[in-house]
Amino acid sequence: MDGLVVAIDTSTGEYYSLNQTASIIWQSIAGQRKLEDIHKELAAEYQVEGLEVEQEIKACINEWLSFGIMQQVDAT
Repeated sequence: MDGLVVAIDTSTGEYYSLNQTASIIWQSIAGQRKLEDIHKELAAEYQVEGLEVEQEIKACINEWLSFGIMQQVDAT
């Protein structure tokens, strides 16, 4: 939907509609981009820097982990 993401938890039927920023983060993670690269993209897109961008990325990831729609995987 115009670049926005809708995530569906198939075990519960619940769905989550992500805003533009969250959609960029989600798609970037799904594309296995490094967090550092996602940070740079968002900083450039929204003309913000530093801690604000990092906090937004971490907040999204932590929320998705808590909802169970994303799982942390060891890179080993």
